[in-house]
Amino acid sequence: MGAVCLPSPVAATCSSACPPGQGCGASGEIGTSCVDCDPGFWSSSTDTTACTVCADCTFLPNHFEEEACTTTSDTVCTECRTCTSEEYKTADCTDTTDTQCEACIQCDFGEVESRACGGSDGTQNRECRACSGNEYHAHPTDTACSFCSQCTADQYEAATCTPTSDRQCFNITTCTDAQYETVAPTATSDRNCTDCTDTCPQGQYIGVPCSASVDAACTPCTTVDACGADEFLDGSCGGHSNTVCRMCTTSCPPDHYIAANCTSYNDTMCLPCLRDDDCPDGQVALGSCSLHSNTFCAPTPPPSPVPISTDATPSDDAINYITKQNPSALLRLKSALQPCTTCQSAPMTAFGNAPLILDVDGVATGVDDDDDLRACDDASAIAAISGSLY
Repeated sequence: MGAVCLPSPVAATCSSACPPGQGCGASGEIGTSCVDCDPGFWSSSTDTTACTVCADCTFLPNHFEEEACTTTSDTVCTECRTCTSEEYKTADCTDTTDTQCEACIQCDFGEVESRACGGSDGTQNRECRACSGNEYHAHPTDTACSFCSQCTADQYEAATCTPTSDRQCFNITTCTDAQYETVAPTATSDRNCTDCTDTCPQGQYIGVPCSASVDAACTPCTTVDACGADEFLDGSCGGHSNTVCRMCTTSCPPDHYIAANCTSYNDTMCLPCLRDDDCPDGQVALGSCSLHSNTFCAPTPPPSPVPISTDATPSDDAINYITKQNPSALLRLKSALQPCTTCQSAPMTAFGNAPLILDVDGVATGVDDDDDLRACDDASAIAAISGSLY
């Protein structure tokens, strides 16, 4: 506050002290008696001095007269107030009135400040605006609106953007290889996925696989009734596999023979013919390996085999001698010869045009009885003779 120059009190000549509101003599003059203070003068104490001139607030910059001067009190001068940051000025400070300030409004949640409190000159109230359709006010303390998030192509909108909250975007669900889509995604909804059918009732299989948008379908299994006379039903039905009608095998690889014919549920079985390596020690593979016959293991012939006659009929004495020397030869001869009543026309064996005939009692004979055994080919005849040696 600046200094104010006031007249000095006049020396008193009164014999006794004057009460408040009076001074010794007239205001500003030397007196001998107590008189009331004139307007513009005041005295607040009991003494013998003259009344004092009231203070003038106009001499103080940025001050106003808060209380007027009375005969007993001086003028009260107060500094003009300054509005706060949350106030704006509605009236300037005058000689007798203080500055007038009003509180600025507060923006609601969802609004932001478009003009600051006080404005450019301190005399304007705060102004607020609501966030636009593509904006939101994330927090009450935020001074600006934020732009709403935008969902990408592989996202959907779970919650819309509001004046006070952002848009919520979630990733669209992706179905696994074991699922299919039952509900397609939209801009505001997720995709629904359902597990594919992986089992079928008995007698069915998954004939139509599960796709991205269609479930798997069960199909009746192929039955043996669907197969032809020259086919068999192969495989097992279930899961993703069906049974299949396949053509029966009609031939075997070289050195193989048909061990079992084709049936409704099994293909022709081809097995390798016996070889010498397959036989026990002391035996060799004999006979003919063909489509319908296998070789067989027989004792190894001696170094000097009994000569075989090339006459029209074999030597009965030689064969009879062999069988008598080794009783088990009869059984081997019978197993090596074929039971038949007639051979094919013009058979050619090691014995000429006539077959090797063995009577049921093991006696070789040239007579073909109904119950005789005979070798109708060269291999069987040789096998019969060689096998009987042991």
